[in-house]
Amino acid sequence: MPGVTNKRKKKMRATERTWKIVAVFSTILAILFCVLLVKTTVTGAQTQKVRENASAMQQSGDGTALFTSSPGQQNAGETASSGSLAGSRIIVDAGHGDTDVGTIGPLTGRYEKEVNLEIALKLKAALEQKGVDVVMTRGDDSPLGPDEEQDVGVRKEADMQKREEIIENANADLFVSIHQNRFDDASVAGPQVLYLRTEGGQEYGTEFANAMQNALNEYLPIKKPRGINGGDWRLLKKGDQPGVIIECGFFSNPEEEELLQTGEYQNKLVTAILNGIENYLL
Repeated sequence: MPGVTNKRKKKMRATERTWKIVAVFSTILAILFCVLLVKTTVTGAQTQKVRENASAMQQSGDGTALFTSSPGQQNAGETASSGSLAGSRIIVDAGHGDTDVGTIGPLTGRYEKEVNLEIALKLKAALEQKGVDVVMTRGDDSPLGPDEEQDVGVRKEADMQKREEIIENANADLFVSIHQNRFDDASVAGPQVLYLRTEGGQEYGTEFANAMQNALNEYLPIKKPRGINGGDWRLLKKGDQPGVIIECGFFSNPEEEELLQTGEYQNKLVTAILNGIENYLL
């Protein structure tokens, strides 16, 4: 029965073509599914990486993200992890200023505020050479509060509030305040670093303070090296960055009073402070 046989052959060929078409479409669908799966996996990994980076930025002191930890407790050095200070942000505070002159040199009559500013400006220049974004609380002796205010106490409070505002808004990696010391015993000398110890006994910034104190003691010609000391210092409570107050030396010590006013010794101080910052951040 030739007619039936031909019909069967035609039917079989049609079936084969159908299965071939189905096989081709199945292959195409399988390829598309694999592509989609790979793309989804890569996108998910990228999303997770972004989340991890965002989380790390919140926890680090990289100068581009807000901190979520308490003062002095955050992890520092994320910005400088490449071995450079470039890209970090540091607040430099020249202590006192305007009508608040600070301590006065018994021999020279120099105001502490003047020497503080001299050293702070040199530190600013040295940090900027390293690529640091420096935020100064003051760059000269102009009042930070209302110039027309005659009450010295009100004027000083306005000054402090402005400094606090600068610190809060800086989103910095570190805070360094420059001061000069004094003591009743004229034989006492040497730089000392102060950190925040609250009235409740909580301590912040001790690691940074130790790094700075060690750098000062190692680089400067100090006969009797001093250790760090904690106190409930107002400006160290502001911002989330670690902060220290550096008492560069004692105006009450005749030798040190004159030494602190020389350009050569001020440059050594700046180098030592820079070393302390690098030792802490890098």
